[in-house]
Amino acid sequence: MLTALMDKNHFCNLAENWRREDLVQLRSKETFRCPVCQEEVIMKLGTKKIWHFAHKKDSSCRDEYEPESMYHLFGKKQLYRWLEKQNYVIELEKHLPILNQRPDLYLPSQSPPVAFEFQCSSLSAELIYKRTSSYLQGAIHPIWILGEKRISHLNGATYRLDDLALNALQYPPDDSRRPYLLYYCPLTSAFTILHSIIPYSSQTIFAARKTIPLHKAHFPMVLPSPKSLPTDFISFWIQKVFKNRLYLHVNRDESVVLMKHRLIDSGAVPSLFPIEAGVPSNYMYWFETPSFVWQTILLIDIIKPLPVGASFQFKDVYKPFLHLIKTYRIKVRHNLHSDSHLSYAIMDYLKCLRKAGLLGWGGKGRFVKKRDPELPKTVLEAKDKLQGMILTCNEG
Repeated sequence: MLTALMDKNHFCNLAENWRREDLVQLRSKETFRCPVCQEEVIMKLGTKKIWHFAHKKDSSCRDEYEPESMYHLFGKKQLYRWLEKQNYVIELEKHLPILNQRPDLYLPSQSPPVAFEFQCSSLSAELIYKRTSSYLQGAIHPIWILGEKRISHLNGATYRLDDLALNALQYPPDDSRRPYLLYYCPLTSAFTILHSIIPYSSQTIFAARKTIPLHKAHFPMVLPSPKSLPTDFISFWIQKVFKNRLYLHVNRDESVVLMKHRLIDSGAVPSLFPIEAGVPSNYMYWFETPSFVWQTILLIDIIKPLPVGASFQFKDVYKPFLHLIKTYRIKVRHNLHSDSHLSYAIMDYLKCLRKAGLLGWGGKGRFVKKRDPELPKTVLEAKDKLQGMILTCNEG
């Protein structure tokens, strides 16, 4: 840690500009204590590592926060200086006893106050959820910044996210825009932003990537978040759905297996699920289950049984779909940050079906079924038509 208590409850902040000789003199006169457990800590002023405070080996500190690496300490110091240069009132490693939290950086004068967590090591989904919910309950806005070394790039526009990253997603004020992730590397002094994020499955996402040097970045950040899909997403997305069709017979995911049984019962070949299924849309971060699965279920079990020309309201789709989620073991995410709701994802998909000509608008909040979902004759036909579907749905 970079801060410690001295006598008279004054703080020593090692992120400030200190001369080594001044700190050596201070160390000879003062006793330093951990702000959390009040135990004595040691000021370390080595030449190879960043200056910091450390507990003694026999410490009984119950602080749940993991030991900090030099990478973490270095980054935290840089982020502190970055905010300081922008004239923010910053509290480093502020202990919030009521919440039992100790954010790396805390901006008390913001409305609401902001807590920055710079997370470089692994953290369980339960713990990050606990910390995030605690901040929100305390009317504090949490911002998670992950160590840049945690980025797992697969290929093209696809990335793999672990539980930590999935729970660290940030959402722009305009909630129709897609979530983003902040990363920081203290070695290059630069932010990396994965933005315009669209989850494909439980851990695979599509994202655009942007790097901003620290000296050019400002808080709060204005992030690129286009309403329409970045063009390089589309070809990779189509390939992903095409691959899912080709290997659907070996997919053992519970929701996929149940979807396959439903298609067989309806007389369809499982790999030839509807053309209109597998379309990326807004608010898809509410689902862990791939879009081709939950969209197929919605089309086959709710839309297809309706006669052509039938009109219906949103609730006539949404309420039965909630039951189908349980029946088909569709996995839904719990998003602490987002002000949207699962219903937003379903409505956005219905709007896409309107653009594709499957549904029409009946006025007064009603949809009209104009045709049945289209089942392709071959996997290659499905691939070609999916591109047209995505381009149509991607229109403003």
